[in-house]
Amino acid sequence: DWSSDVCSSDLARARIDARVAQLPGSPCASGKNNSCQFAARSFAVGAVTGLLGAGGGFLIVPILTFWGGLGFPIAAATSLAVIFLNSALGFIGGWSPEAVNRLPVFFSFVGFSLLGLGASRRVARGLDPARLRRGFGYFLLLVASATLLQEALSRLLR
Repeated sequence: DWSSDVCSSDLARARIDARVAQLPGSPCASGKNNSCQFAARSFAVGAVTGLLGAGGGFLIVPILTFWGGLGFPIAAATSLAVIFLNSALGFIGGWSPEAVNRLPVFFSFVGFSLLGLGASRRVARGLDPARLRRGFGYFLLLVASATLLQEALSRLLR
C-alpha cells in the first residue's frame, strides 16, 4: 500500500533530520531559539501524531532541546508526559464495551512499563546528559537507517 510506504519513508527521514540536528556544528545546535519555528515544529509533531499515530520522542525531544531550549533530561521527561497525554486521549477515544476484555493486557503492559521506567531511572542518574543525548541521536540514526533499509528491501522484493 503506497500510503504506508510514504509514511515509513517520511518517518525515517524525520528521524535522520532529528539526528542531524544533534550533530556538532548543526545550525540547530547553536542554541538560538525562535518562537515561530518552535511553534511550527510543535504543531507539526501534533499533526504527525494525530494523522499517523506516531511521532513520539524521536520528534519531540529534538524540538524541545534545540528550539525549546530545554536540557535533555527535562526534554525527555516532557516528551514522556506529552506521549502519555496523547496515549490517554487515544485510549479514551478508542474505548468500546469490548475493550473491557483487553484490560488485563493493558494493565500488564502498564505495570511492566513502570518497572522498566524505574530500572532505567536508576541507570540514567549515573549518566552524563550530553552522552545520553548523543546516544539517543545515534539510536535515532540506527532506527532511521533500519526503516529505510526495510523499505528499500520491500520495494526490491515486490
